[in-house]
Amino acid sequence: MPVAEEMISLSRLIKSQWSDTSSDKRVISIKLFNMPEVKEDFSLKKDPEMEEETSSQIIEEAMLEADRIKRKAKSETDALFAQVQQAREEWEQERVKLVNQAREEGYHAGWEQGELKGYSEYQEKLLQAEQMIRSAKTDYDAYLEASESTILDLAVRIAEKIVHQKVEDDQGFFVSLVKKAVREVKEFQDVEIHVNPENYEYLLSRKEELLAVFTHDTKLFIYPDSDLPAGSCRLESPYGRIDASIDTQLAEIKRRLTEWLESDQS
Repeated sequence: MPVAEEMISLSRLIKSQWSDTSSDKRVISIKLFNMPEVKEDFSLKKDPEMEEETSSQIIEEAMLEADRIKRKAKSETDALFAQVQQAREEWEQERVKLVNQAREEGYHAGWEQGELKGYSEYQEKLLQAEQMIRSAKTDYDAYLEASESTILDLAVRIAEKIVHQKVEDDQGFFVSLVKKAVREVKEFQDVEIHVNPENYEYLLSRKEELLAVFTHDTKLFIYPDSDLPAGSCRLESPYGRIDASIDTQLAEIKRRLTEWLESDQS
């Protein structure tokens, strides 16, 4: 979908920044950032005439929120590497200053032999800078390994919040989940739908809509079942059972989000 195509791979962004390292390095202060927290409030679209809202819309909302998080991370990453570049430039100026100072003070022979105090200080600072950048890169590599799964976890958590809030706020969304399951048994003549008592009366009032999904006359019975959690339903027919719970819906959403993440990495 278009949202997925516009995604920016965080791992490619950071790794490309590290590919152009300079041989001249200095001691720098690296400020690493943490992954921003997921906001608890989500602005959900309301559709009073909703009939067929699918998981694609939920996935799109989750992707948009995950994309916002990744863009924020990209902005902070750009600032970090600008800091690194500035530090390298400052160190180059300092290195040139040390060289000129040593030559002006007449320590040319000592400079060539590596015994000049200023040169020793330069060597020490250079080693410190190299170690600092190596450590920062190691931290980033470790962060990258976890960042992709973190993005997936964030998107799934967002999707869970959206699904649960939609079911709680809009019974019509729950009916759309039931309709999706009914399509799997639309050829059958005897079907039972079991739902939590909280959803029973509303679903019963929409029974005619459910009957319209079947391709021929069907005996459709709806039963309250306190063993089922709110927002879940179970369809039974002579040919077996179908679970149309929120967890099943979320499992499908997670699968599609995983596919999106893998395509973003390639």
